[in-house]
Amino acid sequence: MMQLDLSSLKSVQLFVAEFTKKYDRLDVLINNAGIMFSPYNETEDGFELQMGTNHFGHFALTGQLMSLLKQTPNSRIVVTSSLGHKMSKGIDFNDIHWMDRKYDERKAYFDSKLANAYFTYEFNQCKILSVLH
Repeated sequence: MMQLDLSSLKSVQLFVAEFTKKYDRLDVLINNAGIMFSPYNETEDGFELQMGTNHFGHFALTGQLMSLLKQTPNSRIVVTSSLGHKMSKGIDFNDIHWMDRKYDERKAYFDSKLANAYFTYEFNQCKILSVLH
């Protein structure tokens, strides 16, 4: 068991450093952590908390573990989302951290789940792991 705070890019980096010292393979990465409908707050990196935790943390973790995943035969990545992604009206990329509009914790959550879906779709389109195995 290892500690990881997905709302902190520093924690992600420390986790990956410790994990790669201990292990030389990663068969399955399951991106499943998340928070829901939280009041406005920011991560230590300045991201809106739900997007920072639910999407950016997983994105950073996946990217930093990619070399280990690539060298592990038949490795897999599972990204969970929720039906909440269907409730998003689309991510406002010009104000992804809700600095210029009234914060809506539900919309922020739905946007973070849509970001999970976008990431999974685009990652799958690249066929990064299947091409290498």
